Amino acid sequence: MAEDISEAEDTLIYCLTGLNTMGRILLENGKKEAAGSIEDFVPNKITTLFGLMTCGANFYNSHAKVQEQVEELLQLESARVLVVSFGCREGAQLWLEQTGCKYDMLLDPQRKMGGDFVLDEGGKVILSHPCKNPMDRPEVTQMVATISSGGHPTSL
Repeated sequence: MAEDISEAEDTLIYCLTGLNTMGRILLENGKKEAAGSIEDFVPNKITTLFGLMTCGANFYNSHAKVQEQVEELLQLESARVLVVSFGCREGAQLWLEQTGCKYDMLLDPQRKMGGDFVLDEGGKVILSHPCKNPMDRPEVTQMVATISSGGHPTSL
């Protein structure tokens, strides 16, 4: 069992590192290219975004054990995942197809719902972390602690 967890953690770290790297490349290139023309900017951004989506798909599909452990945790904690995409319908559909993600998804093209939120079984918000920028995320340990604490409301 400990070996399975270690292997799953290694896979998770590898995939998250890939996502982090692609995200940083996207942000760095965006800053550099923002001063250029839209004709130069858009094709490169689309390519980078597809690379980021591929990393996300690789992460999601990386290892069946990671998926199984996440699903077991969600079932144990009576949790439900809702994915909120800030992109267009076509991009969200492509991501769902690439990842095989089975979670419900909402679209937020106006980017009004950015952040991380945890709701209890009754739909009450027990953790609220509206993000200030794309890198502003709560610690996973804080989210798990909030879920495990029986849902005492937390605002980060």
